[in-house]
Amino acid sequence: MKVLSFLFICALSFVFAETLLAESLPIPFTPQAPYGVWTQPWQDACEEAAIVMVDHFYRGYASRTIPKPDAAEAIREAYNVKHN
Repeated sequence: MKVLSFLFICALSFVFAETLLAESLPIPFTPQAPYGVWTQPWQDACEEAAIVMVDHFYRGYASRTIPKPDAAEAIREAYNVKHN
């Protein structure tokens, strides 16, 4: 019985993983350091960059890449909210 349960869970996991891999969301991208400068605040802004990307997705941003000035401003705003 344990073997059957294990096999069932493995099969279910495989189907679920395959479904997740088959779907791709067009999340707009920005690196956490939009201009490639890795000083503060960019050095510690990975969470803020992720928030900005999800925010742009839900706002219907059409491009696959967030322009550097927009990304830098949004990341800095999110960083300031978190650290002040």
